[in-house]
Amino acid sequence: MNKSKFLKKSLAMLLALMLVLAMIPLSASAAATDHIIDLYVNGVKAGNDGSDNFEVTVKSTTIGISAATKGTAEIYYATSADDKDGEEILGKIIDLADCEKIAENQYRLYILAKVKENAAEDDYQTVEQYPLTVTVPEDAEPSNDSSMLGLANLNTTWRHMTNYVIDNTAQTITVTFEFGYDGPEKDDLEGEDFAPGDYLQYHEIAVNTPNPEKPGSIAQVAVKAKTGSVTNYDLYYEFEPAFESFDIPGQTGETEFVYNGKTGNEININVPYNADDEHWDTVIPTYTLVEEFADLYLVDKSHHSTTGYISGETKVNMTGTGATRTFTFALEIDPSNDYYAFIKLNVT
Repeated sequence: MNKSKFLKKSLAMLLALMLVLAMIPLSASAAATDHIIDLYVNGVKAGNDGSDNFEVTVKSTTIGISAATKGTAEIYYATSADDKDGEEILGKIIDLADCEKIAENQYRLYILAKVKENAAEDDYQTVEQYPLTVTVPEDAEPSNDSSMLGLANLNTTWRHMTNYVIDNTAQTITVTFEFGYDGPEKDDLEGEDFAPGDYLQYHEIAVNTPNPEKPGSIAQVAVKAKTGSVTNYDLYYEFEPAFESFDIPGQTGETEFVYNGKTGNEININVPYNADDEHWDTVIPTYTLVEEFADLYLVDKSHHSTTGYISGETKVNMTGTGATRTFTFALEIDPSNDYYAFIKLNVT
């Protein structure tokens, strides 16, 4: 076979393969949309067919929705495709009777993704609309449903929360907070913090000590239906990042970031030089803050500095004893209230 015939045959085979691949449906387990990673209804993960349509089956005609979103996107809901403003989802109980009924036991509402074009100035604008189809089986017994619907008291107990996700399969509640703010302690939580709307009319909720087999959990939240059905959820906290990057000259490996409230934040870096090396008094960090903090600055632990630490310029003196040297920075979070969060830089 000459080269020309071989190439033609190879191209034909490649074209055929591409046509076959194009006919294979997209996996529903892939990232759902440009702005939503996962969508949950009454703690049940909604399926996605690859075309921005979500669908889910639940056992109640009253629902709570939560989502894991990408970037700074916020989600709202609307009962009509013509409504581009929608209403906030967090902490809301939605009655499917107020939504479009598209078939027997099937309802349609719309999830709106909103973002800011300019984080510092603009309001949130709707950029995408995702249809959500909810099916409620005829034999559904809401009174026996002990799944968690959502959080409540968003402006008090959860006032620094940016997002939460309830996973009914894993039986977890994951709450994400703004960088630099602590989540509430277990003893400061009550059942009503996990009960949006009239949920407590049909359920009992208890906040118990964390399960010792679930390291990192804050509490175990027990939801009990009137029929006696109980579901235990492990509560976890996550925190938004403050840095896109943080490096020092000569470091080995990647920088590790640990985010935990006001004082539990750490930056861990390994270096090749030893404890007696002169490098310790000439550590010059280069860092990039996330967009939200781009106009703020790092200062020393006492946060009395007026100039702060300038990325790539300011020398940090970490002389001392021991193989690991620690220096504590403060990041200005709320200048109007003189509020700072602290970050430990550990260099080993």
